[in-house]
Amino acid sequence: MKKKLNLDFDDEYLESGIGTDRSIKQVTALTGRKRPDQSERMQGENNPMYGIEHPNKGKSMPQISEKTRGKKKPAGFGEKISKARKGKPNLAALGKERPDHAELMRDPKRNKGAKAMKEQHTCRHCGKTTNLPNYTRWHGDNCKHK
Repeated sequence: MKKKLNLDFDDEYLESGIGTDRSIKQVTALTGRKRPDQSERMQGENNPMYGIEHPNKGKSMPQISEKTRGKKKPAGFGEKISKARKGKPNLAALGKERPDHAELMRDPKRNKGAKAMKEQHTCRHCGKTTNLPNYTRWHGDNCKHK
């Protein structure tokens, strides 16, 4: 059963030994502050946005399509794409439908990296066992114990 993270970040919790979660201790050690201190520090007049109304308050953000609507594209736009596709029929012309993305991702021929990450290799020089990408980069002929 997982232990719930205490978000109070008080000293008693950190020093009690209950909080063995390293992330809380590391964050506290690195910043020297705890969340309640940061919250107090940014309240009221200490906040850089105190008393300032944001210029976009109440405005809706325009969509990119709305910004570009009605604007002319530069001369030559799309020629490179058109040139690359010349003579290649699209799926509709071939009478095919676009494949389902989930099925495409499950195809083992396409996903060769997952297999390489599962393969384990042991270095003959240092004896460490690791996956194929790490083995080829750091071990075998490249091992520092060679």
